[in-house]
Amino acid sequence: MKFRVFALTDELRQPDLLDESVIVNQLRDTASPEDVVVGISTFENPRPVLRALEYAGHIGCRTVGLSGQATGRLASAVETSILMPDSDLGSVADAHMIVCRMIGNYFLNADQG
Repeated sequence: MKFRVFALTDELRQPDLLDESVIVNQLRDTASPEDVVVGISTFENPRPVLRALEYAGHIGCRTVGLSGQATGRLASAVETSILMPDSDLGSVADAHMIVCRMIGNYFLNADQG
C-alpha cells in the first residue's frame, strides 16, 4: 500500500489572521479525487480549515475532521468527525496527537496483515 502525507500548515495560533485561501491554494497543488483530507483544529470555526475542507469535498476528496467542539462548524463540515470535547485546549491538542499517531501506526503496519 502506498500513501503520501502532506502537512499543509504548521500551526494556526490565530486562525482569523491567516488568509482564508492559503490552505485551499496548497490543496490545489497536492489533492486529487479520492484522497483523504483531514482538518484538525481546537478552534470552533477555523475559516481557513473550513474552506479547505469545502474545496476538498468539492473535488471529490473524502474529508475527516478532528476538533474539540461538537457545536462548531468543523464537525458538521466533514464526512467523518472525531470529537475530543473538552474545555481545555491543551487536552484537545494532546488527544489530536494521539489520534494522529494511531492513524500513522495503522498505515505503517497495514502491509503486515
